[in-house]
Formats: sequence, structure tokens, C-alpha cells
Amino acid sequence: ITTDPFPGNNSSTTTCGPTAVTLTAFTASEVEGNVVLDWETASEYNTLGFNLYKAASADGEKVKVNDSLLPSNVIPGSLKGAAYTYTVGAASTGETYYWLEEVDISGGTTLYGPAALIIN
Repeated sequence: ITTDPFPGNNSSTTTCGPTAVTLTAFTASEVEGNVVLDWETASEYNTLGFNLYKAASADGEKVKVNDSLLPSNVIPGSLKGAAYTYTVGAASTGETYYWLEEVDISGGTTLYGPAALIIN
């Protein structure tokens, strides 16, 4: 066993890259009879795009609501953010929960939410 003769000088530095998305808002609302999802990011790093999911309960089975990937509004590698709006379709009474999935350029995903929408 070798003992470090200068134990007081030991240090470690770790450089952490930014997370994929800094999400500042994600909301679901009823607008003129339609479900509208809005989200805003403060930054997006290597974000390719987004998917949206819904379920009848917070722990229910999620169903994708968009047909294809919703592209990022910023260039991958940029640390800029953007605002997004997506109209899901006609609103119906009851509770529905929505999630936002970020897809990065390597295919990794991060899920945010849920945002609940309750229509009486």
C-alpha cells in the first residue's frame, strides 16, 4: 500500500454538460373547444424534437398524440430556448393528463409532466 505523502492537495474536478432541456412551463388548456398544449424552454441542448402523450389518469397508459416528431425550434447544440404550441384536438369532459417527451439527437428521451386538464 502506498500512502499519498501530500493528502491535503487532493482534489477532483468534474465538468458536467447541460441537461437536454430546461423546461420553464408545460400547460394543458381548453381553447375554443380544443385541447391546446403549450410549453416553453429556457434552453435546449442537442434536442431533436418532442413527442406528446395523454392518459386518462396520472398513472394510466400513455398514448402518443402527435403523428410524427415535433421538431425543435432551435438548432441542436444551441443553448437557446423556444416557445411551442400544439393543438391536440377536440376537448371532452373529464380529466386528461398530458406529458412532454424530449428526444435528443442520440435518440435518448426525457419525459416531463403530467399537465392535468379537467373539463366539467
